[in-house]
Parts: sequence; structure tokens; C-alpha cells
Amino acid sequence: YCVRAVAEQAIMLLLSLSRKLAQQRSQWHQFHRDGLTGMELKGKKMVVVGVGNIGSEVCRLGLALGMNVVGVDIAIKYSDLVPYQEPEVALKGAHCVVVCMNLTSCNIGYMTPHRLSLLKEGALFVNISRGEFCASSLLLKALDEGRLGGVALDVFSHERSLAEMLRDKIAPPPDTPQAQEVEAVMRLAADPRVTLTPHNSFNTAEAVDRKASQSVQQLVCLAKHGYFVWPIPLLLDKDVEPETETL
Repeated sequence: YCVRAVAEQAIMLLLSLSRKLAQQRSQWHQFHRDGLTGMELKGKKMVVVGVGNIGSEVCRLGLALGMNVVGVDIAIKYSDLVPYQEPEVALKGAHCVVVCMNLTSCNIGYMTPHRLSLLKEGALFVNISRGEFCASSLLLKALDEGRLGGVALDVFSHERSLAEMLRDKIAPPPDTPQAQEVEAVMRLAADPRVTLTPHNSFNTAEAVDRKASQSVQQLVCLAKHGYFVWPIPLLLDKDVEPETETL
């Protein structure tokens, strides 16, 4: 129901980083342009990690912008749309990375320091999938070293703890992975090169309408025939929570 909505948010975040939108808004009050020189996306290499329903739509939008789009995925479903490469090959010299893949117990921490080091200096990193793919502390380090020039996140590791801290002022227990991640995210939030959104990529009027319509279709089909139109996938990785919106 939200494929187009999430893909558009990914490209919106990428464009906001490439043109330093946060800094532009801040410097409007002084009306000066020092340090605001951005980057055009046409001709730049964008790696889409996870080329499924959402990832393929991100690829289409990137191609429409004239980008050189490369896909990374263990399942090659859209070879007619973009070329696929192994991650180390694809990431080498990439200007932009957009993470769109499903989370499993096998790909937690997928974006390792080594993989980040392969990117072109000053690369842009966007994650609209799951926060567990890259620790915020690694993103901070990559920003400090200049490996990354901008980071945009709509998803976060230990997202529930982060939401409780921001919304209800309930801090996670000290000296826990949750506390360390929340601290790192707050440091990211203070960096003008970083854009953070509250797991809101899905949230368009059109997507909400489709979600409601599809929910009704599911219930009607279940009542009439005893099964769903769209089967609910089983959670095969017991140690990974199913992807849900933040409570």
C-alpha cells in the first residue's frame, strides 16, 4: 500500500541532502550562502540496497533523475530495470546509498565500516528500511571522517526506546544498547548534515486510503472464503521483530 510513498520519501531525503536543505533553511535568517554549494544528482552513482517493491520504485525515480543506478540484492528480480552487483563492487565509489531491504537475522549490521569506507568521499546515505542495518555510531564516525557528507534516516535501531525518550521523556536504562543508540541518534540530530524523520515514509493520504481499502478487502475475503487476499508472511527469523510502525 505504501510502495510509492516510501520511495518518494527516499528520493526527497536524498535531494534534501544533495542540496543541503537543512543548512539552507537555517541560513535563510542571515540570507547568506556560505557553505551551501550542493550537488546535482544527474550522472551520479546511486546504489539501492534491496531491490524489492520499494527498492525497485526508488530505482525508477533515480533513473528519472538521470542517475547511474546499481542494485544490490540476493534475489535478482528487476534485471531489466537496473544492473546488479555484489555489494563491495557496487559500493565502491558510489555517490549515494539508499537502503531498502528487508531485515533478517543475517543482515543486521549490513553496512559495516569496511563497506562505508568503499564509498566516494562525501557520499550521501539514506535509510528508509530498518535502523538495524547500520549503527548510528558508525554513521557519526563516517561523518566525522568525511567519508559521508550527509545522512538521512526515517528508521532507527531501538526505535521504541528512542520514541519513548522523545515523546514521553522516558530515558532507556543507562549502559544498555538502547541508551547507547539513543545517545548516538541525538548526536546525529544535532549535526546540520543530518536529516531525521519519525518513521513517516509511509504516511501519505493516498497510502492511508489504500491501507484502509486493502484492510477491508482482507476481512471480506476472510469472512467469505476463509483466507486472505494477501497472505500474511510467517516470521521465519524468530530473533527479529516484525516490521511495524513505532508504537
